[in-house]
Amino acid sequence: NYPVAIAGAGSVLMVDTGGNHTCAVQATNSVSCWGLGHDNQLGDDSFASSNVPVPVPGTNTAVEITTGQSHSCVLLGDNSVKCW
Repeated sequence: NYPVAIAGAGSVLMVDTGGNHTCAVQATNSVSCWGLGHDNQLGDDSFASSNVPVPVPGTNTAVEITTGQSHSCVLLGDNSVKCW
């Protein structure tokens, strides 16, 4: 296996990998996720999977991201936390 670029990932400040999904804090301080989405792991309420990053609404002040098996949480600039 060779490393591959993630189409549409853009400039990334931080990335974390869950069970079957990955999320990144973009240079714009917004969050995008990709991978399996059947449990809304991607945070866009579509419950669909995606091979390219999908923007997560309401995360435009993201500071840090963490992911679990089927969930993710983001720390926002106002010190609040959102999870999906």
